[in-house]
Amino acid sequence: MECNSCHGEMLTVGSVRPLLVGGSLDGQNDGKSRRAWTALPRCQSCHTGDALDHLEGPQYLKAPDGLRFKQAFRIDDESASPILASNKRFAENDSTLFRFSKGHGGVLCEGCHGSAHAEWANADPAPTTTWPPRSFRGTRGRSRSVARATKSPASPWASLDLLACTL
Repeated sequence: MECNSCHGEMLTVGSVRPLLVGGSLDGQNDGKSRRAWTALPRCQSCHTGDALDHLEGPQYLKAPDGLRFKQAFRIDDESASPILASNKRFAENDSTLFRFSKGHGGVLCEGCHGSAHAEWANADPAPTTTWPPRSFRGTRGRSRSVARATKSPASPWASLDLLACTL
């Protein structure tokens, strides 16, 4: 996974191409240029639902597992507008960026899952961006690590199904 898998190419980041419908965080900037620090990919741009209900189609670049996408926007979308999934299982709070979204009784999503850039595929087994989840949960915070932690009886999260949480 590269930066442009989520953010698009440099012309896109530079707001040369207008966002598609559903591309802006709150819908107020659809058809217009990106807003800095606001027109960002969403969790639901790649995690579009669950095993029973998720987006399908040739316009999406799927991961090998067939559930996630490897790109946060449609293949033919030069504006790299973030995908807005209909199944909100892994979505942020409405009109709210991931870094400000909350779940599980008001806990910030980043408190357990780490920052958005801590989630990207990183070959380094101990990057500094994963220090909080490693120190508090004993995992790096990536999906496979979370899955292992939820199945481990030694984990404080053993009773929670983090992969099936809803906000």
